[in-house]
Amino acid sequence: MKFKNIVPTQVERILADNEFIISKTDTKGKITYGNRPFNDYSGFSENELLGVQHNIVRHPDMPRAVFKLLWDEVQTGREVFAFVKNLSKDGSFYWVFANVTPSFDMKKTSWVTSLCAENPSAVHYPKLRISIKKC
Repeated sequence: MKFKNIVPTQVERILADNEFIISKTDTKGKITYGNRPFNDYSGFSENELLGVQHNIVRHPDMPRAVFKLLWDEVQTGREVFAFVKNLSKDGSFYWVFANVTPSFDMKKTSWVTSLCAENPSAVHYPKLRISIKKC
């Protein structure tokens, strides 16, 4: 159920410093969980989001290639950090610094968890690992 008639606006929504957006998807990218801030900022109800492709919140300014790279990395078991511009149901947008992590349950069934904050300094990590590949 992609809302194709959403017209992007220039209205930006800002996450509060203490708010985190959390969403989970299955390996096909369908949303299996979203916390209240995810629902609030996306503008969609929980019923509208569950079972729908996560790209329902992809802003048209975000190239599809970015998400292909993200999914390629996550499928190899790597964690991904990225700034992402998301689209709300009302056409407004919000930026997040996403930490996308593959997860596995005891049956080895995998899913993807995203933890997002407006400001990367709001996410406290003991050590940020960055690998640079030579081309």
